Amino acid sequence: MSSIPSTQRALVVVEGGQVGVKSDFPVPKINDEEILIKVVAVTTNPTDWKHATRALKPGNALGCDFAGDVIQVGNNVKGIKVGDAVAGFIRGGYDEPGNGSFQEHMKADPTLVWVIPKSEVPYEDASSMGGIALSTAAYALIGPLGLPTPWTPAKEPTPVLIWAGTTSVGIYAIAVAKLAGLKVVTTASPKHFDFVKKLGADAVFDYRDPETPAKIKAWSNGQIAHALDCISEHGTTKLVADSMSSDGGKIVIIIPVKRNESFPPSNIETHEILIYHGLKHNRDDYYPTLTEWYASPLKHMPELAPKLKVMPLKAWPGGLDTLPEALAYHMAGKLSAEKIVVNIENQICNKGRNYNTMEMIFSRHAVYTGLCGCPCRWLVHNTSTRCMLEPQSYNFRHDI
Repeated sequence: MSSIPSTQRALVVVEGGQVGVKSDFPVPKINDEEILIKVVAVTTNPTDWKHATRALKPGNALGCDFAGDVIQVGNNVKGIKVGDAVAGFIRGGYDEPGNGSFQEHMKADPTLVWVIPKSEVPYEDASSMGGIALSTAAYALIGPLGLPTPWTPAKEPTPVLIWAGTTSVGIYAIAVAKLAGLKVVTTASPKHFDFVKKLGADAVFDYRDPETPAKIKAWSNGQIAHALDCISEHGTTKLVADSMSSDGGKIVIIIPVKRNESFPPSNIETHEILIYHGLKHNRDDYYPTLTEWYASPLKHMPELAPKLKVMPLKAWPGGLDTLPEALAYHMAGKLSAEKIVVNIENQICNKGRNYNTMEMIFSRHAVYTGLCGCPCRWLVHNTSTRCMLEPQSYNFRHDI
């Protein structure tokens, strides 16, 4: 095995909510209970840019979802060995400022990763499946909602409402629910109706239609007692509640919902989950069992993963260097029924290796630093790497 470097390239938070690629960022050191991973692929989540602009300090690492190869294991680690390909997620830069997935090497808790069946699942798919979206979907359905699992499927097709079926969480929730033998009703834009039906949704309704709650209640004969709200803002949780049985039920929400005297109604239980709150290094009483709960799903992931390759992936060219642009694109709300995946190993510039920091302001018009001395956007075209000047759809900053 080659020696482990002391420094690496990593995406970090800089002043003013900006992010930059730093070339001399320390490689994390593991303890006896941890593993060190050479990152191959990552996917982006809204929480990445939210943490960069709202929660993390300058100098902190960034990134949650990952897939990569284990290159070092702690003395007490069991079940994971050097050379294993693994996937999972962390709360990048928050629990430990120097550890995020948007860097060449990262450390992780071996009890919260799963081994990738490489012959069936590429790193890119695994980074998405190992991440926050699938973990949130699975935990919502199996944990607070208490529904059957893919490894102990339902004997009778219990109905479940998944509001916003083309979000990342929604896509995975539909897939998990169908593997568990559940009857799924969801909402989406009409242009995505065929897509969610191919995922297995038994019924889909237009999320913009004000009559959708009544239509869902009619379709289910008023029998829906379990729901996952994959938006949880702008009034969606009330729409979910209006779609459910008059006897009430449980709704899982993924961000805090404003409560008042009239909402939620007394017959509706709401369960808020922010999945990374349950990580071992940041546990509290609200998530006392996540690490224990994870043991069963993670044990089954190698066999389930080929069946969960359902997420449309937008392969973002350029590797680590273009992650700022990928995050700006995500923040601008340009993704629809897809997830950005970045192969960290795909570098973008054959001559731009004499820089320390690349900065990009998070905005609807990103500011990009050219690495080769020109205001450019680097793209990978087939197997060659080239610098291509594009129309000014972005504002570029040239300061190297």
